[in-house]
Amino acid sequence: MSPKTELFFGLMILALSTAVILTPVYVFLVRRRVGWYMRQRVRPLSGVMPVVERHGGAPLHLANEAAPRRPLSDAGRALFDRMRNVRRRAAAMYLLAGLAAASVLAAGQYAEARKWSLLMVVYLWPAVLTVTTAAVPSLRMRVLVLVVTYETLTITLNASGVGEAVIVNFLAFLTVPTALLLLMGNRALRTIAPVLLLIELVVVGAFTASKDVGCGFSFALLLAGLLALPLLPWAYERKYFGELSFQVAFVWIIFGTAYGIMRGTAHYWAYAGASLALYAVLTHLMLPLLQRAARRDRPASLLVLRVFGSPGRSARLLEHIGMRWRTIGPIHLIAGADTAVANLDLAEVFRFLTFRFRSVYVQDAADLERRLEKLDCAPDPDGRYRVNDFFCFDDTWKATFTALLHRSDAILLDLSGFGPRNAGVAFELGKLLGSRPLGSFAIITDRKTDIDCLGATLTGLWRQLDPSAPNAALEHPVLRVLQKPPARRLVAALCDAAAAE
Repeated sequence: MSPKTELFFGLMILALSTAVILTPVYVFLVRRRVGWYMRQRVRPLSGVMPVVERHGGAPLHLANEAAPRRPLSDAGRALFDRMRNVRRRAAAMYLLAGLAAASVLAAGQYAEARKWSLLMVVYLWPAVLTVTTAAVPSLRMRVLVLVVTYETLTITLNASGVGEAVIVNFLAFLTVPTALLLLMGNRALRTIAPVLLLIELVVVGAFTASKDVGCGFSFALLLAGLLALPLLPWAYERKYFGELSFQVAFVWIIFGTAYGIMRGTAHYWAYAGASLALYAVLTHLMLPLLQRAARRDRPASLLVLRVFGSPGRSARLLEHIGMRWRTIGPIHLIAGADTAVANLDLAEVFRFLTFRFRSVYVQDAADLERRLEKLDCAPDPDGRYRVNDFFCFDDTWKATFTALLHRSDAILLDLSGFGPRNAGVAFELGKLLGSRPLGSFAIITDRKTDIDCLGATLTGLWRQLDPSAPNAALEHPVLRVLQKPPARRLVAALCDAAAAE
């Protein structure tokens, strides 16, 4: 193993170790702080109003059904097909930009290796990472695709007849940055890990470059990189780029830096910079096509409600439906300690790091109205919509939920783990039954759901329904309950719900 490869391994392992140590600390602090804020300003109990049950009317029937493979309505199928087509177009555009960037990296080493096809195979690896990030919804599926691709690439390198040292360098170039990126792909680390790693890469890149290009250039690189970091949340809030664009750009930043470190001369640093510049130019030119296409259709807003208490379950749910749904509309969410870290965007991360986290909370009715006026329902430059998470105190979440309920096309209510203690969810169920068509929301359960308690809660809420409510006049009211459906089928059911308005 060459000294430069050893240096590369050492620096990347240092960056990985730092991220592994610091990001869980950050996650713990955020969750603890969010949980503390949620318990503040508890609304005092007033006199208990008598429960008035209506007499007559058809009883509510619960139908335990399987989610459809495709939406049942024509409008739902149109949404579903649009969702799939947007993801495919985005993957094709990122792949095209990746091919161009890989060609530049291969050209930088062509004079030395003289094997263009082999170089392109190796340097297409970050393009594969880019496409899986943009098009594959599940982290597990991404890992599976990458493992198969990696094994195929290893076999190709061994059969190519190149020297063992070349193979080791190539595999080092692929393996260590990929480990960092997979770490960043973790739901709980995808916000803070890129910020920490960018800081480390700026420092590492400047330190390594100083040996070949001089201290002046390396100091300028370090200063420019550190000064540019606070611009990230500023640009993100103004929609100069979106979350997906940031993630895939980070892939090429890591591999461009790895290329410069491992090759180690000004010549290769120049090619690394040129590949990043070309990638940035192409994505800047192509991705607005997705944004313009998204603006031709009305966005479909999704409100996600759930039983608080399980960070892993809530984060998985949002991951599985988020990449799909956010191609056709925004997701609205009342944030809690279970989802705070998984959905923190760059602006919220910097607010927490600068001790301004309380500013993201809904303070009162006037503050809620201001936030609703600025509700982000427009696509990012990459065509995807954002997650609008509302951080609420105990005395502001009900007003926030009611306002979002009337601004959403479909509602997903995750009752996994529902039981007698979940009074807040009972309030949400009562509002849904009284103000929304029964087909406009989907309820999902799991094995931990107390079905008897859920049935009794829904029956009681239905009996207390205001006789003037639209659903009270239904002759055969049926509410569908889905037993933990696969993500694709759940999204199909939600497309039908959005079309039921």
